[in-house]
Amino acid sequence: MGHLSETIHIDAPIDHVWEINADCRRIPEWDVNTIEVKDCPDRRDQGGAKYTSVSRVMGRNLATTSETTKVDKPRLLEQKMTLPGGGHATGTVTFIEAGGGTDETITID
Repeated sequence: MGHLSETIHIDAPIDHVWEINADCRRIPEWDVNTIEVKDCPDRRDQGGAKYTSVSRVMGRNLATTSETTKVDKPRLLEQKMTLPGGGHATGTVTFIEAGGGTDETITID
């Protein structure tokens, strides 16, 4: 099983960062690979919320379906993802107040 993790610092309060992340319509604003979000229920910070994101990867459009499985506002958002070709992954985003802003860690297993 693969494991990817990256932490970034955002110069904004944790509640503001959470709100932008929780609105699935805004994903293309902060995820440079996402070109479209379909079937979006507006917010993805509710258990069972599902949507499909379309990413442009190496010149191809790839659709990933995500379902929210765990929420601890404003600290944790976990999703199960179904990837092209039948792949599955768990994506976890954590938010920690740090240095006058927010550290956001995205982990994909």
